[in-house]
Amino acid sequence: MIFVATKMHFKLMKFFFFIFFNLFFVHAISQVKFPSDYFRSPVDINLTISSNFGEIRPNHFHAGLDVYTEVKSGKNIYAVADGYISRVNVSPRGYGNAIYITHPNGYVSVYGHLSEFNKSIADYIYKSQHNKQQFELEMYPLPHLFPVKQGDLIGKSGNSGRSYGAHLHFEIREELSEDPINPLFAFNIKDKVAPKIQGVYLYRFNKNSENDSYARRDELKIINGKTIKSYGRLGFGIEIHDYMSGQYNRFGVYEVDLYIDDSLYFSYQMNKFSFYEARYLNSFADYYLNTNSRKKVTKCFIEPNNQFNAYKTNGSGIFDFSDGKLHKIRIVGKDIKGNATLLSFNVQSDSSLALKAEKEAVSENSINCFREQEISTDSFKIHFHKNCLYYNIDFQYHSSNAGKGNFSKYYHIHNKNVPLHNKVTIAIKPYEIKDELKSKAIIAGLTSRGNRFSAGGEWKDGFLETKINSFGTYYVTVDTIPPIIRSLSIDKYNKIKGSSLNFKITDNLSGIEEYIGFIDNNWVLFKYDEKNNLITCDLQEEKINRGKHSLVLWVKDYCGNIRSFETSFYY
Repeated sequence: MIFVATKMHFKLMKFFFFIFFNLFFVHAISQVKFPSDYFRSPVDINLTISSNFGEIRPNHFHAGLDVYTEVKSGKNIYAVADGYISRVNVSPRGYGNAIYITHPNGYVSVYGHLSEFNKSIADYIYKSQHNKQQFELEMYPLPHLFPVKQGDLIGKSGNSGRSYGAHLHFEIREELSEDPINPLFAFNIKDKVAPKIQGVYLYRFNKNSENDSYARRDELKIINGKTIKSYGRLGFGIEIHDYMSGQYNRFGVYEVDLYIDDSLYFSYQMNKFSFYEARYLNSFADYYLNTNSRKKVTKCFIEPNNQFNAYKTNGSGIFDFSDGKLHKIRIVGKDIKGNATLLSFNVQSDSSLALKAEKEAVSENSINCFREQEISTDSFKIHFHKNCLYYNIDFQYHSSNAGKGNFSKYYHIHNKNVPLHNKVTIAIKPYEIKDELKSKAIIAGLTSRGNRFSAGGEWKDGFLETKINSFGTYYVTVDTIPPIIRSLSIDKYNKIKGSSLNFKITDNLSGIEEYIGFIDNNWVLFKYDEKNNLITCDLQEEKINRGKHSLVLWVKDYCGNIRSFETSFYY
């Protein structure tokens, strides 16, 4: 019998050990340097990376390295050091098939997007999936079950989960905190190429708006060694990318320092971060440019409610150029090997360029980024939880007609270019909905291209309520259409092409919640590839004999609509 510790057991064990460890050994651990010669490469081909730690991604920092596997699935993946497999994930999202190895030096290595596990792990997963009759798994094997030695084969590279090309996603985390650290400390990858600054931006702030966002953004053209004129409270941003010897990829930059008149006003280093901090990316980088033009611009200033721990300086990095003087600006970008690039220019304070004074009246819908606040009407409510914003906003919204077939107006909520750190709760009171349709009602959102997406929703006091992580347009509608199931492997004679059953499953709005399949009235494993809307049953793996069989497949969406597919097939 295989014993598996639950996630809660491990969390409790780690919590008590963490308290003990911090009380008695904090000083000792602070003196320990990361062991740069402890880990080997996770691959047996030349260690090349396509993405590095801390890169700017949509809504998060990249938490590891994307290791190049020649864009092929099936490349061998090895344990980077001695330890034991402490966690195994199987998911159609995120890291897909993933292995976590705990090492005796206090770190955990992570291997994501695998196509296969080694045989002992694969057998363990297969049995667990059949015992639980589900594809998705998150398991925490006890330490004695899967010990590994450095260089042991643990799996094969792949494209599982949220991946769009075969590679290995690799991380190193602190065991106690579970924080990812920069894995480049562990490997001696050749790099003699300095980062390059592609663009510079000037952010202008209102004089008395310490807690507000910038009032204006200007792109500065070819300013190295030049003098520009401006006035008032200013911040700077840079579009900067790192490069590595012998590679064409662009990477995130390890460190950026801003000096004004030879004093350090802003600095960060990408050594580690916590996963709860990952969304600070939307304040660290210019959210508008990242989401609308894919420009990755780092703000060299810190917004009031940005609590990202990678910053190394006190203060906001915003400087008041209202003194009529000439000021020297230097921005330095560095990679982890110490290769550096320098941009130097001057700013001449010129009062003729002052921003026009803003109205002093405070909006009745002014939202403080540090407080919990709510705005409500008879048909719409929005609740701002504490720390959901990076800076104060004068909240605005309006409604418009959503047209036939929907059950509320469109609510255009603030500005989609203003980022949220934590979700806000919205509630919409719909038009009259028949009782039989209430379970099918959801709050839907519209993308900038007008495409619908589901934001979910639960009934509360006559309102449909949900949490959203971005401003935009939302409304109430219903989803009464069941998912669609389309066979890809059964021909018109009911014969199987190959040795697997393949189906495309899609839903019009609320999304696929679950699916289940039976062959000859026995549950069988269908693996789910969410990004391609595919489910696959390997008939050989499921030990299905040759001949005629019956198949029943059910797929359900999040509004409870069910589609069934029944047929006989010849294998």
